[in-house]
Amino acid sequence: MLPVYKAVVVKSLDLVGGTTLPCVLLVADREGRIVGDYVVKIPTMKQIEQYQPTNKEVYSSILAQHFDIPIPPPALVYVPEEVIRSLKIHEKYRKRDIKKGYFFGCLYFEDVLDYQSSFIQKEDLWKIELIFAFDALIMNRDRVAREQKENTYSWINYVFLQKAKR
Repeated sequence: MLPVYKAVVVKSLDLVGGTTLPCVLLVADREGRIVGDYVVKIPTMKQIEQYQPTNKEVYSSILAQHFDIPIPPPALVYVPEEVIRSLKIHEKYRKRDIKKGYFFGCLYFEDVLDYQSSFIQKEDLWKIELIFAFDALIMNRDRVAREQKENTYSWINYVFLQKAKR
């Protein structure tokens, strides 16, 4: 079961991401204790109606854990109206039809090392192949070469899939 947290404040909007424009939010537990920074994807109302991105992220994270694919710890994050208003002050979110609600998030790791092809060891290739195979299984089409988006493989004691990069 995923933990449920509440967004307290916007920490960063500098993530390069996909259509859900991920941001870093400081989150707290139900008792108000600060948990830490989480990358949270806040889809528009149209995106929610079309393909339920929060559900897809939750199912994908559960499957990834089941297949022993290392991922940052996931959570459902309640983003209240005051945080939505804080986001909408910024140009990036101003015209987006976003509303308060529960959204997918994962623990934010700062200053992780990106995998460069010259650093990949032969014994790590199976991990990368597994992640790409998993993406194909869940029909994740966002791991493509694009100028503005950098889904990366990162190294912190192990390889994991990182959805957005600073």
